[in-house]
Amino acid sequence: MGWQIYGIGAIAVLSGALLVLAIKLMGWSAEMGVGIASGLGLGFVLLVLGYFGTRRALREKDMKAAMSHALGGFFFRLVTLVAGVFALVYTGWANPLGFALSYLVMVFAFLALEVVMVQNALDRSKEDAAQPR
Repeated sequence: MGWQIYGIGAIAVLSGALLVLAIKLMGWSAEMGVGIASGLGLGFVLLVLGYFGTRRALREKDMKAAMSHALGGFFFRLVTLVAGVFALVYTGWANPLGFALSYLVMVFAFLALEVVMVQNALDRSKEDAAQPR
């Protein structure tokens, strides 16, 4: 396991700390709670879908396909973040800051999971290549 997982884990923890700081500075409200819950909920759904998609892409044994999946998924998560913030700004249904920060926590958690999955796949491929046939 490389150092990358620790760096991404630290970013996820710092994102969570930023969320707590934003709550302290802006104060807790029902709108903030709805924003945080919607960001965590949407992030969790995309985390589960991304997990199964990444697992399937890594089974293909084609690293180019796996990297295309990772970059496409990251782009999709960024578009979802921007669309969610715009929707919340214009509807006023929830606090966009709570949504954005909690969603980013889930994005970084998924990124850490993805790094672990890719690292495990690379380790398995090295072990398979090292075994005599």
